[in-house]
Amino acid sequence: MEITLKVNQAYPSDSGRGIARLDPDAMLRLQISPGDIIEIEGKRKTVAKVWRAPKRDWGRGIVRIDRFVRENTGVSVGDGVKVRKTDYQSARTVILAPLRKMDFRVYGMDIGDYLKHQLLKRPLVEGDLVPVIGAPALAGFGKYGQSQALLFVAVKTEPKGVVVIDESTRVIYRDRPAKGFERLGKAGVTYEDIGGLKEELQKVREIIELPLKYP
Repeated sequence: MEITLKVNQAYPSDSGRGIARLDPDAMLRLQISPGDIIEIEGKRKTVAKVWRAPKRDWGRGIVRIDRFVRENTGVSVGDGVKVRKTDYQSARTVILAPLRKMDFRVYGMDIGDYLKHQLLKRPLVEGDLVPVIGAPALAGFGKYGQSQALLFVAVKTEPKGVVVIDESTRVIYRDRPAKGFERLGKAGVTYEDIGGLKEELQKVREIIELPLKYP
């Protein structure tokens, strides 16, 4: 079973968390519950964990996903995507590499263990852009601050297919930037990265962005 939904931007508090918000009708049609994993297909396929949408989104036929999930699917706000429930396996191994060269250090623990701690229960597929939100209490990020998303690529997973990082997963960090993923990480700052200006941002989208995209 699959349905088609229109992509909308994530709420700021959801950014970087690998989740997709669906309304109860969409979840009923897909026979899924909050916490299940869905596959999202645009130009490419990726996965996300389902959360229930707030009432103001019910009946609108939308899925709210952040810029990282949108990049992994190759879509923009307003595009249609196919959504379906998917099976998954526990990841035995996930190899992560930075999207671009960065000054990334962790104090007091292995970098792979730190990344696993930050990504526990995160679903992904090989080739995904994987954001990690900085936490200076655990790591030294050089110029990166606490709210800065550090961008990694899942260059290899074992097994293949949809996997979820759990306590048994071995996460390996490679410090050389991932090659062949230049298409990723170019979105820059988006609406869901900016909190506290919901009404103002919506007016900007309605007046400027949407008429340019859909004249």
